[in-house]
Amino acid sequence: MAYFAQWIKDKDDITHPKDVTKENIYEFQEHLFNYKTKKETHLVLATQGKRLRAVKCFFRFLSRRDLILFDPTTGLELPKEERGLPRGILSKYEVRKLLNQPDEDTLLGLRNKAMLELFYSTGIRLSELLNIKLIDLDIERGLLRIKGKFKKERIVPVGSIAKKYILAYIEKVRPKLQRDKRITTLFLSERGNPLEKSAINTFVAAYVKKTGIRKKNINCHALRHSCATHMLEAGADIRYIQELLGHKSLETTQIYTKLAITGLKKIHLKTHPREKDYRRELKLTDKYWHIKKQKRY
Repeated sequence: MAYFAQWIKDKDDITHPKDVTKENIYEFQEHLFNYKTKKETHLVLATQGKRLRAVKCFFRFLSRRDLILFDPTTGLELPKEERGLPRGILSKYEVRKLLNQPDEDTLLGLRNKAMLELFYSTGIRLSELLNIKLIDLDIERGLLRIKGKFKKERIVPVGSIAKKYILAYIEKVRPKLQRDKRITTLFLSERGNPLEKSAINTFVAAYVKKTGIRKKNINCHALRHSCATHMLEAGADIRYIQELLGHKSLETTQIYTKLAITGLKKIHLKTHPREKDYRRELKLTDKYWHIKKQKRY
């Protein structure tokens, strides 16, 4: 609000908030849109929205307390901010490297392997994995019932490799970890209790460190993002990805299309014949100017 007050103080005909008109608000919005920083860059949509939102809140407050006759920001549309791209997307090679970290010859290693494979196969959230009960898993058909956000349930397919390790965990590991038959949670701790988020985050962080992957924000959720991105790159329909991830809105899922397009752009730059021609032209041009410079001396 301080930014708006600073901008409007130069208006001679405005001495009180009640003097502000809709035209002034739209003029301020246009000012934000055209404003350039010292680095000659425009304000990002998030900053524009933040400043306009402060103005709307201020005039709504005055209007509700009858301190002004009408709210000049009524009907003002805020800029639609783009959702930030998911962080910590792994390449297919990096995913395989991470999935191969657990020691399958140990009880906990085999359990962790099953969990990592399930994360990448289904794209489920950490909270969803922790809530899986034995009854939610149809291992024969390779299906898993998930209780997602807002208590919304969905059925997701479990891939063949994930299915293999989950079955091995159920047969070889879970009976040895289980101490209380009343606990029906699929994945158990070393003491036979339902796993906690901190325990999973700890061993995933340790595996990431062992891989040598230096990307930031690599955690269980990174496997969810990677699952969606890799399937889109391979041609999966975005509505299938929406159903798999349990997104209420398709708009939420569409953020992954930007990542897929980014990958497509890199491949296009690397493999398209005309891009190769362009790089060849650049090399010839550089070579020409290098020879001309040598002749000059």
